[in-house]
Amino acid sequence: MLGDDTPVLAIYHGVDHDIFHPDVDAKVHEEPYFFHISHQPVKNFHRVLAAYERLSQVNKPSLIVITRGFPDNNKTKGVKLIREPLKHRELAKYYQNAIGFLFPSLRETFGMPIIEAMACGCPVITSNITACSEVAGGSAILVNPRSVDEITNAMKSLVEDHELRRDLHRRGLEWAKNFTWRKSALKHLEVFQKVACTYDFPERE
Repeated sequence: MLGDDTPVLAIYHGVDHDIFHPDVDAKVHEEPYFFHISHQPVKNFHRVLAAYERLSQVNKPSLIVITRGFPDNNKTKGVKLIREPLKHRELAKYYQNAIGFLFPSLRETFGMPIIEAMACGCPVITSNITACSEVAGGSAILVNPRSVDEITNAMKSLVEDHELRRDLHRRGLEWAKNFTWRKSALKHLEVFQKVACTYDFPERE
């Protein structure tokens, strides 16, 4: 059991950079698009959809959503729902050429898709609450996930501001370099070694 003086060390997940990396030739959709992953209500799909509907029709990108958790009754023009599971290399292709990755989640303990998208060079819009803002590390557009207007305005900024997209592309790539499975494993090893050196294990009878 943890005592009051027991230190807590945050160890981040890693990303497979051999799979999640920029690739301008990885075409999955002919027109510009936003990308969203939503398997649970906490991923905030309904607000993402409402925010997308408010975008101007002028030069409006498509919205591609990977989802298994919502009924296929959406009639919004420009929205494409993908329901079959995707392998990691297929998923990476959707990140690689999206205008932006939409992840205004209501609750996350980490938020792996944020780092996957950044590692692919995809600008990210995510939440300013729970783990999302920490994992994004100042390299994403942060929004109140309960504000449809804020999500819409962030999407609008990515559509209209090419320099912003380039800046988020660059910052996201640099930030994602901090997340590797080797680094994560070494941090775990460090903790195990400290515990082994300091804990007084009972002798076996």
